[in-house]
Amino acid sequence: MVIANMIQFFSLGYSQMVVQRIMSTPTTGKAMQASFLAIPGFALFGSISCFLGLMAFAYNVQQGCDPLNKKIIVRPEQVLPYFVMDIFDSTPGMPGVFLAALFSASLSTLSSGLNSLPTITWEDFIKPHCGARFSEVQATMFGKILVVVFGSLAIGFAYLAYLLGGPIVQMTSTATSCVNGPILGMFLMGAIFKSANAKGAIAGCLSGFAFLLWIALGQVVQKFATPRLPGGPTANCTVTSMFNQFNNYTSPVQSNFSTTESFESVADHTGHFHKILGIYKVSYIWYTTIGMLVCMLVGMVVSVITGGIRTADDVDIKYLFNLRRMLDSKRVKQYELKERGHKFDGENETSVELVPEKF
Repeated sequence: MVIANMIQFFSLGYSQMVVQRIMSTPTTGKAMQASFLAIPGFALFGSISCFLGLMAFAYNVQQGCDPLNKKIIVRPEQVLPYFVMDIFDSTPGMPGVFLAALFSASLSTLSSGLNSLPTITWEDFIKPHCGARFSEVQATMFGKILVVVFGSLAIGFAYLAYLLGGPIVQMTSTATSCVNGPILGMFLMGAIFKSANAKGAIAGCLSGFAFLLWIALGQVVQKFATPRLPGGPTANCTVTSMFNQFNNYTSPVQSNFSTTESFESVADHTGHFHKILGIYKVSYIWYTTIGMLVCMLVGMVVSVITGGIRTADDVDIKYLFNLRRMLDSKRVKQYELKERGHKFDGENETSVELVPEKF
């Protein structure tokens, strides 16, 4: 789990929104500086998230009431809002402040994505083919229309997630891993192997995306539910009217995709669990790693078949990792020393043969 989470975290550095921010820096040094400065922020964010979860769990155990096990709430992502509403029940305005901060952080991330998608669509797909037909004003207006379109799609996918009823963290991680995993594999393939080419990169990305999509959809079709650990104590649970309203407003339509079933109900489906194809039982945390490996494997095979080895010497070493450059430099030096040794031996042999002739 630690390795899978590290790879998943590493893949965020190759996502479009991060790359767009890095490309806005004036120099490579500034880009590296910004990347290194962002690492403590990501680490702090992850640590605070884990600490909040542990604090909510410890509080529920101390109070003797696990709301998820008691069915006061039905989804894991409701634990933190329930926890905030419980401890700040007597403090007017605090739940509202919490929700305001939560939505503000979400909107800041969402706005970056909505700005990036129209830019990519325009620059990479529309402008090269028919961009000359649009004036600057028309291009700006077209970009705004694309923002509305992608925003509407985002709302539609949010409603779809509401209907599916699965844990938001799992669904979000699955969706991002299906994209970030192959992208990470494409970047690594290009920065490590000089024989990688464009055809291999495209084939690898599509293969990794299709493979992960097959796993994700297979879990839905097979009605796979991840077994959960036994819940906490419920002896002291008292459900107030406020929490009944909270549950009514935040509980989505239940479906087979939901992994919030109780430990007992999952245990009753042990036979069904063993009948499911093994690949569908893989944790969503490993999706990024699987997509990366599939992309690199398929991409390198396609690159070799399409003549990537013949064009390997044409690759500029500045696009390779520093460690890969060092290996290349060491190999070149060894080759030069070997060639010089052969020439030196040949000169000695020649001089030995010519000495008797001179005499």
